[in-house]
Amino acid sequence: QIAVKTAMMAIISTLLSRFRYLLYPTVLFLLFTATRIFRAHRNKPPLATRFDILNPILIALGMYVMHSARRHAYLQHIDHYDTWKFYFAETTVMTLFILNSLTTDKSTPVRPSPMVCGGYTALSAIVCLWIRGRVWRYAILVVLELGCALSAVLVFPLMEMVLEEIMKDKLKKIGEKVRAYATVLEEEVGSCERCRMRGDDGDDDDGLGGKGEDGVDVFKKRRGGSGSSGGLD
Repeated sequence: QIAVKTAMMAIISTLLSRFRYLLYPTVLFLLFTATRIFRAHRNKPPLATRFDILNPILIALGMYVMHSARRHAYLQHIDHYDTWKFYFAETTVMTLFILNSLTTDKSTPVRPSPMVCGGYTALSAIVCLWIRGRVWRYAILVVLELGCALSAVLVFPLMEMVLEEIMKDKLKKIGEKVRAYATVLEEEVGSCERCRMRGDDGDDDDGLGGKGEDGVDVFKKRRGGSGSSGGLD
């Protein structure tokens, strides 16, 4: 999507704003679009904001200013048309293109805050300072964006596979620890039951002393302690 927007920006900056036979129909179409937006959302929600209405008007104005800069350079027989007037117009159009690409659900445009507008304006100013209406620079930018998109398509699945293998290995180790702990618990529960059975047998035969106490002492020795803190409470 970014590459497509950049290509559209290149067409506006290098082609539509250069020839007036292409500029005037485009400007009229943008003005017609602004009036349609105003009429369509005048009484129906969501109500159109000033940004929605002024957006195509500002794009048309930026295109006309770029054309004016080119025409002035042509009439004055100047080789370089990329004056500050052309630069500011190109920056404005690029910023509006970026803001129009911001959507919430792929259909409803986001109402940009002043901070967001300032950030994207600064980004557009830096990019346009290098481009200055040159076709080959737009081509380089589109190639870089397509290269980044291709890298994302290739790298993200590989990263997903690597992360999946790492998670499987971690879960395998956790499962082994859980099974080992469950085995130890089963052994301890079995030992406790056997000690209780021995204690019950000793109580039946010798009262409070004898084999019952011996069985409890054996259990404490196996647990590594002499009190309740050394074994299972």
